[in-house]
Amino acid sequence: MNKKMIGMMVGLMMISVTSIAIGEAIKDNPIDIITANNQAPEAPAVLNDRCEMTDRGYKLTFSITDPDGDAVYYNIIWDDKMAACGPDKDWIGPFESGEEIVAYHNWESNGEYTITLLAKDNDSLISLETTHIVDYKKAKIFENPIFNQLFEQILKIFPALRSFI
Repeated sequence: MNKKMIGMMVGLMMISVTSIAIGEAIKDNPIDIITANNQAPEAPAVLNDRCEMTDRGYKLTFSITDPDGDAVYYNIIWDDKMAACGPDKDWIGPFESGEEIVAYHNWESNGEYTITLLAKDNDSLISLETTHIVDYKKAKIFENPIFNQLFEQILKIFPALRSFI
């Protein structure tokens, strides 16, 4: 008896077909359909739609929802050579489904950058990608010794101004 097993993944269903060769005739068994209960996470949702700069760099706030409530991992491609994460890097996580996640990044120069986010769950099912465009501008530091001395003198006269800085 010659037994053959064929399996393939179609969407979220595993379809397997078993056939048994008896002499010259082939007797087919019924098709086994195993539905997978797990779904891939939804595409990451960016929660801050404008460029939010902090002392740690650009702040990206996003969340990932998994329909099954599985723990999720993320991967960010920052659109530069200094990326901490990328397609060849490790996934960061786990995080709870729906949890607000914050990541920071600095680019070397001003410009428009396209950030790509991906998510996966515990079963390594990967979401669709989300892209987010950032118009990045580094903060300009005003360095002028005369201005700095004048500013220090003003703060000595009006110390309450320090609370606004």
